[in-house]
Amino acid sequence: MKKWLSGFRGAVAMTLTWIVGWGVGFGGLMEAFVDPHGELVDIWPALMAFAGFIGGTVFCALLLMSGSRRFDQVSHGRIATCGVMTGLILGVLAIAMGLTSDIAIDQPERRPMAPAVMIGITTALSAVAAIGSALFFRLLAKGETPAVASR
Repeated sequence: MKKWLSGFRGAVAMTLTWIVGWGVGFGGLMEAFVDPHGELVDIWPALMAFAGFIGGTVFCALLLMSGSRRFDQVSHGRIATCGVMTGLILGVLAIAMGLTSDIAIDQPERRPMAPAVMIGITTALSAVAAIGSALFFRLLAKGETPAVASR
């Protein structure tokens, strides 16, 4: 199991964790609380899973560039820092793609704050995803028995 916690396989597993976490977790929350009747667009889980794919890939790249070892051995501070940086990158990408243009369409006086809101949301969600995925990988590493580790 420890081989899955490092290198390319670890990056794939981490990205899949982000896809599921963003798609099911954050996308499900969007469906439940922001748009419970499906009046806006009923694709929140798919949209958030796509953001999770991009975020997971960026997060893994940042961790690998920082010279880290296996994901279960990285410090919480480095995990949180890479998560926050991932959120900032996702927020800037969302702004560059024009995803903030529809925010506060009925309230033009709030439109100048839309980029800051987008960056804040993506940063917070990425920090939560980073810490959650790190805890998940640490639980995977702890669940391994010594007999399995020797194979």
